[in-house]
Amino acid sequence: MLSLSGRLDEWQPLIVKTVAIDNKGIDELATAIARTREAQQTADVGSERKRAIARWRILELLRERLVADTLSGDSAAEKLDRLAGGRRQQNSAIRILRWMSY
Repeated sequence: MLSLSGRLDEWQPLIVKTVAIDNKGIDELATAIARTREAQQTADVGSERKRAIARWRILELLRERLVADTLSGDSAAEKLDRLAGGRRQQNSAIRILRWMSY
């Protein structure tokens, strides 16, 4: 049986059955959304959690930017071929890619 994993704050999302073509459950869904929004706005989210979320978002943006910058340009395939042909460790390959992108 499937279930949602537990959360530290013990909040459980509401599950509402809807049938759109029969227009069933729409009002209940709207109520559940409103209750969830209210719960999120009144919840005491600690500053450590907010910082953790912000750090995660920043790291994701940096990863995306690094990959985009590294693989941009005409020589991206050439860079990857050179790295794939060698026996370099991942960290060494990343340093080389960063150096080659400047």
